[in-house]
Amino acid sequence: MRWRWSFTDAWAMTSAVVDAALALTANLLEGALAKVPEDQWFERESAWVAPRDLAAPLVAMANADGGVSVVGMHGGVLELSIRG
Repeated sequence: MRWRWSFTDAWAMTSAVVDAALALTANLLEGALAKVPEDQWFERESAWVAPRDLAAPLVAMANADGGVSVVGMHGGVLELSIRG
């Protein structure tokens, strides 16, 4: 299964793209999230981000239209992996 996305215009809802990526299996998730462009609805943060530095974008998203922040991804690569 290949996952593809495209934007039809500049106002496309990133949240729908992120929701589609999060529904993927674990082996496809990293690549899908790496392709989603960051904007007011989506942000990637390093696993080593300071709490104070993470708070600002989370508060901004909460005060606006909401959003998704992926913590633990930097440079398009998942930094930490937890396996059960």
